[in-house]
Amino acid sequence: MGAHQITIQVAALVLMVGLCIGQATAIRASHSIGRQDTRGVNQQLKVGLSMVLVFSLVSGTLIMIWHETMPGLFVRDASVIALSATMLAFAPLFFFFDALQVWCIQVLRGFQDTRMPMVIQLTSYWAIGFPLGYSLGLTDLWGQQYGVFGFWAGFMCGVLLSAMFQARRLYLMVRQQAWVPAH
Repeated sequence: MGAHQITIQVAALVLMVGLCIGQATAIRASHSIGRQDTRGVNQQLKVGLSMVLVFSLVSGTLIMIWHETMPGLFVRDASVIALSATMLAFAPLFFFFDALQVWCIQVLRGFQDTRMPMVIQLTSYWAIGFPLGYSLGLTDLWGQQYGVFGFWAGFMCGVLLSAMFQARRLYLMVRQQAWVPAH
């Protein structure tokens, strides 16, 4: 449990930056939408997306480099440090997709699109990610029980699916210029 807590705390730090960049992007894009400035909307999205992707890649790389050192900042128990270090070694991929999906959700909120992102989240996490994590972690449905790694694999699958579908929704809205009022 301690290793999971350490890993989720580190993930939360990266997630919060993605959330903040997403909120800032949503506000800036909303101002451009209010001015009916399509080029401004596109520019805000490019800058925000670049920022969140660069941050998640850099932080993921740093965490991958220091994955054995970071848990020692939280706890002294060698078994917890070893398990957390192993979990953090796989975390950069999770950080990338988690930052992307939270950024997309915030930007979609700026486009006044809240219902479909909620449905995507519920489906990705509760209908797919959690059952997959449970079955990988605690059952022998997939051959053997993978314990905490099975739960994290299901969680990562949910995050990946959410990121893909949220990004697809945002892409379609931008492509169709869904914010432009019909004449």
